[in-house]
Amino acid sequence: HVEYNVALREKGKLVCAGPFTDYSSALAIYTADSEEDVRSLVEGDPFFKCGFFTNYDINECFYRI
Repeated sequence: HVEYNVALREKGKLVCAGPFTDYSSALAIYTADSEEDVRSLVEGDPFFKCGFFTNYDINECFYRI
């Protein structure tokens, strides 16, 4: 999982990621061209593949740096 995210970061696909302080959920900010691309990144994460992450929401940010 960590290696997967580091590789995404190095490719410019992951801006930041990590759990909230109460560990109730996590936040990941991706750079992608489409919602389909984001789904592919999330579902490619080993934690998603093994069932540790079971669901997610996608919200688009219109502010781009």
